[in-house]
Amino acid sequence: GVYDSALIYTRKSIELHESSIIKDSMLLANSYQSLGIINKFLGKYDQALMYYDQAERIYHKLDEQILIAYLYTNKSNILQTRQDYTKAEEYLNHAISILNTDSIRQKKALANAYNNLGIIYSRKGNYQKAIEFYDESIRLKNNNNYAYSTIGNMAQCYKKLPKVKLADAHYLKAIGMGTEYYGDSNNVNLAVHYLNYAV
Repeated sequence: GVYDSALIYTRKSIELHESSIIKDSMLLANSYQSLGIINKFLGKYDQALMYYDQAERIYHKLDEQILIAYLYTNKSNILQTRQDYTKAEEYLNHAISILNTDSIRQKKALANAYNNLGIIYSRKGNYQKAIEFYDESIRLKNNNNYAYSTIGNMAQCYKKLPKVKLADAHYLKAIGMGTEYYGDSNNVNLAVHYLNYAV
């Protein structure tokens, strides 16, 4: 399907860039990163990490710190999936450190990184710490409708604590904000919050 075609064309791009005079170009690094993303979606995590490492090597040579931060976030996502929460957290903390050097332009990426730290702590059972990270993510998202997913994550933590009234309030807020964000469409992301609230 789509991913197979993406793999073929991205590999062809890498072949062309590797055969050029400039081996460590931004285009080559971006192609490696793309192959990493495609392999991540295909569940080929070792290959994804290998391509991320190749992209990272070039980004370091080119001093592309923000792109390195994005790579660290991608690596962290794979490590979360593998339940290697310690390494996943390390990568996120490195990413946050880099993103904070340009925090105004990288506000959305920072918000997502803090949300991901919240997910890690929630999975480790440290719900109070997870809530702190979710709070930071929501603050960076200016508590707008885009924050609905993080508020839903926070609701799950309150449910586990158990702080039922806070959980209910956050579930309803997430559903309301998600409805405004997506409109009246039948969106699977919004359906998850309805399901979590119902259970």
